[in-house]
Amino acid sequence: QRAWGDEAYPPIGRYNSNTGEWSFFYYELDPVQSANGGWAELSDIAPVPEAEFVVIERDNQGGPDGAVKYLYRIDLDQEMPNTVITKYPVRDLVSELLSVGLFEEIVARSGPHAPLGVKIRLRFTVFSCAIVRNLSV
Repeated sequence: QRAWGDEAYPPIGRYNSNTGEWSFFYYELDPVQSANGGWAELSDIAPVPEAEFVVIERDNQGGPDGAVKYLYRIDLDQEMPNTVITKYPVRDLVSELLSVGLFEEIVARSGPHAPLGVKIRLRFTVFSCAIVRNLSV
């Protein structure tokens, strides 16, 4: 997700099921780093223990041209609505991904199928298959 309309940053919405109210927070993307240009986006968000989330921030470039493939941790309970939130680096995936082949995307999954952390699914273009790795965050 990128910023909407005139907004400077992509929004992350949180719904309170007890009150029926939404609150929004803003996520500052890293600058584009690929020599090919392109854009960066907030690609996926997954809950982890302690009411925090891990987000995947990535560019729209694949293989050796992909320069932004990061995991960040955010904690919305520590943030004020309608502000730019603080993100904490967890892992830079670029060198790890390039060491095993060319990739198209990374997607976070968590919940009952990934009880020990965030499960990152890597899809490699060279092999045309999905490889699943578990990462502790």
